[in-house]
This record gives sequence, C-alpha cells and structure tokens, in this order.
Amino acid sequence: MNTLVALCAIGAEKILGNEIKKLGYFLKDMGGNKTLGRVTFLGDDDALFRSNLCLRTADRVYLQLASYKAEDFDALFDSVYSIPWQDFFYKDVRVVVDKVRSHKSRLSSKALSTRPSTPNWGMCGESTPCRKAVPAAMSAFT
Repeated sequence: MNTLVALCAIGAEKILGNEIKKLGYFLKDMGGNKTLGRVTFLGDDDALFRSNLCLRTADRVYLQLASYKAEDFDALFDSVYSIPWQDFFYKDVRVVVDKVRSHKSRLSSKALSTRPSTPNWGMCGESTPCRKAVPAAMSAFT
C-alpha cells in the first residue's frame, strides 16, 4: 500500500474525502491533526493514476515517499538521502526543484532551495526502476 496525498481548496477536504472513499480507498488517520487543503489516503499502485483521473475536487495527487521529523538541516538531508530514489528514477534523470514551501517550520525555505544537493547516483540503476514510473505524481520534477 502506498500513502497518497491529494491537494484541494481549503474547506473542500470533506468532499474530497468522500470522493476518495467512493473510489474504494481508505483515508489515513492523521492522529487527530487536521491539515488544511489536503487529504491523505492509502492505495495500491494504480490508485495514483486512478485518483488523478477521477477525483473532481483534487488539484493534484502526490505519492508520499517518506515522512520524518527534521530538527535541523543535517537530519533533513540525511532523511532525504535515505529514501530509495533508485525505485523511482533512472540513473541519468535531471531533477529540478521549482518551489520549496515550509509551514510552521524552524528551517528556512530559502535556505532549503539554495543549498546544493549531491545525489547518490550510485544507488540508481542503469535500467528500468523496480517500481512503475510515476511522472504524474512528480509535477515538481522533470
């Protein structure tokens, strides 16, 4: 099961949640934390494509690759480095970060976007990724 995040207009979360339930997917319990403008749910590999196609109130649907708490930049970049990128991208893919947003964060979004990244290309394989390619969910990446 994959964790998917559907973005919507603020106030439309309940309507979007009902649409997701009608498609047969389960909403993820966020521990009582209500998040404005987004609904998190669980689905199989086809759920990403099906929800992008069928959800009327969702602006877009993302695949959540990881979730972690980062108190400083070292913890943030260590956590990002530990994500199995080779499952989602080819070795020579170019990743461009268009926008960085932070909400109630002690880490500055300007510092996040200006820090140079050093991808671990050794992790990426030469051939097709193990999982299905998910370009629709990666609108920030080209």
